[in-house]
Amino acid sequence: MLGWIKKKTDTPAPQAPAKAAPPAPGSPLPKEAPKESPEVLAQWQARLAAAAGDDPALLDIARLAPTVALKCAAVEALADEAALKLAEREFRDHDRRVHRIAKQRHDAAVARRVAREKAAGLIDTATALLDETTIPTNRLVELDKAWQALGPSLLDDEQRARFAELSARLTELTTERAERELRARRWLAAAQQALVRVNSAGAQAAADLAEPADPAPLAGAIADARGLLADVPEGAAASTSAGRLQEAIEQALQQAAQAEARLEALRSLPPEPPSSPTAPTALPPPAADTAARKAEAKAEAKAEAKAAQRDRAQAVAPLLEQAEAALAGGNLADTQRLLSRIDSAIDAGSLPDALRARLNALHAEFVRLKGWQSWGGGRARDDLVQEAQTLATATTAALADPVQSAKLPIKQLADAIDDLRKRWKELDRLGGATNQSLWHSFDAALKTCFEPVGAHLDQLKAKRKENLAARQRLLEALEAQIAHHPEADEPGPAPDWREHTRALSHFQTEWRKLGPVEHTVPHKARDALMARMQASVARIEAPLQEARRSAQQGREQLVARANALRDEAAASPHSLPSRDLPGRVRELQEQWQQHARSLPLTRQVENALWSEFKAATDAVFAQRDAAFNARDAELLANQAGREALIARLEALTPDTPAAEFKRTLAEVDAEWRQPVDVPRQQVAPLDARFHRARQTAQNLLAGSAQRIRQARFDALLAKLALCEQREALADAAAPAAVPDVPAVPAAADDLDARWAASAALQPAWDQALLSRWQQPGASVANASAADADAHRSALDGVLLQLEAALNLVSPADLQAARRDMKLRAMKAALEGRNTTPPPSVEALTQAALRHARPSNQQRDRLHAVIAALRNQESGTP
Repeated sequence: MLGWIKKKTDTPAPQAPAKAAPPAPGSPLPKEAPKESPEVLAQWQARLAAAAGDDPALLDIARLAPTVALKCAAVEALADEAALKLAEREFRDHDRRVHRIAKQRHDAAVARRVAREKAAGLIDTATALLDETTIPTNRLVELDKAWQALGPSLLDDEQRARFAELSARLTELTTERAERELRARRWLAAAQQALVRVNSAGAQAAADLAEPADPAPLAGAIADARGLLADVPEGAAASTSAGRLQEAIEQALQQAAQAEARLEALRSLPPEPPSSPTAPTALPPPAADTAARKAEAKAEAKAEAKAAQRDRAQAVAPLLEQAEAALAGGNLADTQRLLSRIDSAIDAGSLPDALRARLNALHAEFVRLKGWQSWGGGRARDDLVQEAQTLATATTAALADPVQSAKLPIKQLADAIDDLRKRWKELDRLGGATNQSLWHSFDAALKTCFEPVGAHLDQLKAKRKENLAARQRLLEALEAQIAHHPEADEPGPAPDWREHTRALSHFQTEWRKLGPVEHTVPHKARDALMARMQASVARIEAPLQEARRSAQQGREQLVARANALRDEAAASPHSLPSRDLPGRVRELQEQWQQHARSLPLTRQVENALWSEFKAATDAVFAQRDAAFNARDAELLANQAGREALIARLEALTPDTPAAEFKRTLAEVDAEWRQPVDVPRQQVAPLDARFHRARQTAQNLLAGSAQRIRQARFDALLAKLALCEQREALADAAAPAAVPDVPAVPAAADDLDARWAASAALQPAWDQALLSRWQQPGASVANASAADADAHRSALDGVLLQLEAALNLVSPADLQAARRDMKLRAMKAALEGRNTTPPPSVEALTQAALRHARPSNQQRDRLHAVIAALRNQESGTP
């Protein structure tokens, strides 16, 4: 079973320098080895082999094994059904392959156990059949089918061998008993034929005593009968019918032996001598006429005798044929009657030899069969008496036990009693022998059997009387209902047809509950009861049917009106129906309810009319609902269009161009002014949303110029930051002026790309920054200190002018220079020497931006100037 695992793991595993000893079952694996290494798999295989036959150890391996193959091998090695069931439960929610194997093996184990238990039961049944005197063939067939249904592969060899042995013994025993029974039946048939031959030969011998015939047939029949009596089969020896048949054969042999003895005695007598002719008496010769008259009289007498014989033959021949047919059919009573008529017809006269022989043979056969009938009738009556007494004993025992008495099958018992009496009467009709004592025994036994049947019949009689009384009470209640309410055509208040209907329905329901009249009411009262019931029902049903016809016409008119309303609603499929149409439909429905409450129709008619009426009214409401649904769909579509316009306004963002802002606002305003219908509850919310969205869009449009200005200053600061970073990189690389090292580090390439990708500024700022960007970094960084100071002083002057123009605070160390600058400007203005206008803030800003490598203080002052310019343009103080 585990060979396929070893084949799978042996081939790729490398040779280890030394193999470790396999772990004991239940011991943990070494931690330093990988979980699925060849060494670990080999150890698990050794552990699996060591756990063979130990289900708990195999379950541990199935739980802890590192691979599915090992888990499956462990589950396949399990033998106990309980262990397989535990494995199937544990792996149900994980390891589907392991769970499938565990479930298959558990199901196989359960099927094997159940099959072996059933096989043990079938073996016990077969063993019990060996001890039964009679083995039914159907039991053997059922036993073999049940064994084949178990599946021989699920059974062990011992059970299969045992059942095969028992089956062979049962087959042999059944065959032996069948052959024994066949031999017994053949012997009985041969004995009956031998009895018939002995009786026939004896009757023939008795009929031929006057002229002794050949004794060979009688001797042969006697020899055959004695041979059968000497060789009675084992199966027929214990049979009652065989015993009676032996007695009948022995009696027939005695009679045949007597007839044979008489035949032998007659054949041994000497023949009689021929009689000598007597001498004629001497008489006087008659006269001629006397002789002629005598001859003529003799001829006439002979002719009359022949005519009488012919008439008797013509009268007897059809009766003889009927008697032979009746005897051939076994009807001895008809045969005896016909024989009596034949005897009366012949009236001791002569018959032709052929008819006489047939009549003698018929009499002999009738006597023989009459004897058989007497013998068989006596035996049959004995059997009937025995059956009646057995049935009486069983009935008495059942009546003594309350449990069995309650379960006594009365119907089967009554049928059995009737069958026994019919069979006795049939024996009386056939002329079987009987006596008074047998009849009294038979009748007493059947009377004992009839006691529970009679008690049951008495109960049925009482129940029928109670049922009759209940039916009469129902009829009295119905007749009282009819008498309480006058007829429809009589003067007085209108009948309460609803109450009539309820009373009639209640009567019919309760009448049906009492069961079929022919089985639950005494026979004598049945006709009168049915006539009374039919008359009472007709008195209440006839006017009720007339009222129902009138009510049905009213319902049909309501249906017609409903159909008219349906057609009216269908005439305008694309528009709303009139406002009063639902009210008219509801009025019809109320009228229908009033009609239904006043007089319900029969269920079939009521359901048909109501279905038609409901279909018409439902069609009206369906058309109305369809119109409203179409209108609602249109309103919802308009609402969706309004919401789409609002969504267009809400989709505008600060980054949207001003032109698109203006175009969107114009289009949305034009479409919004178009008159459309929307759901009434959505008019105010939609207007509010639209005005909010439009105001928001207008605000965004108004602030777009400000955003553009702010974006310009953001771009200025971004480019200024790139220049400062470039100058910082140049200053960092300047001290390491080595021929092989570039003046600008590699990060400058990224700054160039960012400079190229930056947004464009206004031309003055862009030109100033471009000039600053293009200054050679190393030459500026390595300039003299005097030049650097002059550069910074120039920048301070520009910044002082910007701070003065923008009303910004200058640093404390430059306050004196700022005052001096203001004084000079005032002096020049007073002296009139300032012929050129002062530089603009724009020019000063351009000059400040052009200066490279400002100090930290100058950088902060420049950023403050830019912030002031931003605030000045945005209007912020």
